Amino acid sequence: MTIRKLLLCVWMVVLYFATASAQVWMDVTETYLANPTLDNGTWDGWDVTYDNNGGSSGGPRCSYGAMELWNCSARMSQSLNVPNGRYRLSVDGFFRTQALSTAYQYYSSDMEDITAYVFANSNKVAIKSIFSESRKEQNGTGSWSEANSWGNWGPGGNWGNEEKEYYPASMDAGEWAFTQGMYKGNVVEVVVTNGKLELGLVSEEFIDDNWLLFDNFKLEYYGTPIAISSISLNPTELELATGELRALTATILPQDANEAPVWSSSNTSVASVDQNGNVRALRQGECTIMAASPSNSNIKATCKLNVIRNDAVEGSIVINEIMSDNVDMFVDPSFNYGAWIELYNPTDRSVSLTDCYITDDPQDLQKHPLDWAVKTIPAKGFATVWFDHYSKYCTTQHLSTTTLSMKQNCVAIPPPSTPHKATRWPCSLATTSWQRQ
Repeated sequence: MTIRKLLLCVWMVVLYFATASAQVWMDVTETYLANPTLDNGTWDGWDVTYDNNGGSSGGPRCSYGAMELWNCSARMSQSLNVPNGRYRLSVDGFFRTQALSTAYQYYSSDMEDITAYVFANSNKVAIKSIFSESRKEQNGTGSWSEANSWGNWGPGGNWGNEEKEYYPASMDAGEWAFTQGMYKGNVVEVVVTNGKLELGLVSEEFIDDNWLLFDNFKLEYYGTPIAISSISLNPTELELATGELRALTATILPQDANEAPVWSSSNTSVASVDQNGNVRALRQGECTIMAASPSNSNIKATCKLNVIRNDAVEGSIVINEIMSDNVDMFVDPSFNYGAWIELYNPTDRSVSLTDCYITDDPQDLQKHPLDWAVKTIPAKGFATVWFDHYSKYCTTQHLSTTTLSMKQNCVAIPPPSTPHKATRWPCSLATTSWQRQ
């Protein structure tokens, strides 16, 4: 072999390893996934279907910054258009196959059957069992259940000298466990060849009291980092009313950059922004929204935001529909059936409900503040105010100490300093609503 050929071979080997070493796992969560942390209390951005076997309880619920699929079979997914390549999806989470005591007996007998999975296209990996990790002390947030080596359950029983193991028994306990680094390692990998990636979670079978709790989705791509060289925002100045949501458009160069800009607000009490550039106006004032390169903070773009308060006036809020005897039609936030009123904003701007009240007594127009339930109503948008069972899903003072009678056939919403005519409806039949003309 000539020296030239030998040097060429060495150069090719060096080039191969240099190229290979440039391949790393890159976090592309904010680039592709909507609502990955579920911190806004909803599953917006996710397609969720479930079957609770016709029961009155069970299904999806978001609370404490986490989400549960309880007492049901369910599927939660997003469908993405992505560059071809290798991807890795991870999520904090655990699965309980059925009621606590029975589930533990199956687990301790090596008969536990996990039917919940994290998936990416056709690949899936079983979610960790709730019993795969535990704590020795009950000093975390929320409700915890305990078991000893004989499979007995508490709480607070006389365990003698048996060592106790504690497991989450409520959503806030589970979310606290996630913050302590528990129940990680739910990871699935997939190679995309057609630009399509469907990912999420599935609980395949309905078993009474099964429980899938999860938070913090993360999507990664295996490739060579390409940094952002410039960012521009559209618009660069914006006015919003409190409660309004608007998406800013970031133009990134080079177009094949595979790092996502980091979004921030200079005053998070005036406006918030998520990592997709969605800006929500929260309070009257001014602030600056910024998008910056994660690898070079000097590469950035800004939008000056002015937030105004668009108070309700007569005609900007109408009572659109009322159901006072909701026997079995619509499930409220406590997974029960309660009376409700639907409000509608017919205007072209978001309307603030600050200083607005709802009442069933024409002599007491400030009986019940509305903004505990609905802060704002978007332009041409709707909002539902629920009545019964409020103590099961809300502990605020207004809800826990005051109720309105939906049987009075009269309700009014007076905007600030504006007379408002009461809305009256005929005597209702069960599961029948009254709707404005």
